Amino acid sequence: MPVGVLLTNVDQILLPPFRVSSRNELEFHFNFAYEKQGECANGVVDSFRGEIDPDSTIDFSQYPHYAQMPNLALFASSGYPFTRLADLAETAVVLPRQPQKSDIDAFLAVMGRMGASTGFPALRYRLVSEDNLDSVRDADLLVVGDSRELALLKTWRAHLPTRLDGDKRQVADGDTVAPEDAVTFQSLGVASHPANGEADFSARGKVGALMGLESPLSPGRSVVIVTASESAAMNGMAAALIDDAKLAQISGSVALLRGDAIDSELLGPVYHVGSLPLWDWIWLFLSGHPLLLAALAAVSVLIMAFVILRIFRILAARRLREGG
Repeated sequence: MPVGVLLTNVDQILLPPFRVSSRNELEFHFNFAYEKQGECANGVVDSFRGEIDPDSTIDFSQYPHYAQMPNLALFASSGYPFTRLADLAETAVVLPRQPQKSDIDAFLAVMGRMGASTGFPALRYRLVSEDNLDSVRDADLLVVGDSRELALLKTWRAHLPTRLDGDKRQVADGDTVAPEDAVTFQSLGVASHPANGEADFSARGKVGALMGLESPLSPGRSVVIVTASESAAMNGMAAALIDDAKLAQISGSVALLRGDAIDSELLGPVYHVGSLPLWDWIWLFLSGHPLLLAALAAVSVLIMAFVILRIFRILAARRLREGG
């Protein structure tokens, strides 16, 4: 085939948004066919060549950018919302006043994971101690630190979906004591996924916690807290944040790590980031109100039936007039 002549005239491929996840691979397969001429034309012709047009692009600009938060599954799989900008320009990392080695290990594990998701190094995030939060009010906050050193856990106590505090486990109905191996939301008596629920606990033994919430400093901004009951549990959190099997189990607004077990729940209020077209907003709203959707569908059917009946009556009256 002459140079510069394409085998196909397809110059655009549309990909449905639901086919795009947080981690994707794009593969190209080339298959060449040639016209066999004569009985002796056997074997494979090696004069064909395929290549990707260097001017080709992938355009995501028309995709709606929207998420219901908190959603630790997005953070675990792709580092969202921090990786919304590949260089983490709108991210601030908050460490305790005196970070421990385990805190720094967890911080580096998270940053490495986000770099792996974006394919770009984190160059523009701001690193501050928890005493300097006023300088990063406009940023999404990644808070990393041992619960014994992290004063924010007490300062933001009213905003946290789950709390690590002292040596007692406190639930809504008072203080309780449970075996060391029973640190799960089910054992705390918390119903599965109450969107406005709350649980207080402090576990005896090694427990790590990953928490997501809306920033108390700036509405619409997000906070993800990586913490643990002690240094050894913090090391476990650092290891879990680079383990694909464990990351796949993280979701909701709170994830507890105890040994190899991870328990995730959605607790506390939800909020939204990004925007949607009006039509998508309507469908999103109706998807959460099935009874309203059914009622609107019934009303629509009745209206259509009335319109069709009215049209038939008009046609019937016209035929009677013409016949008379």
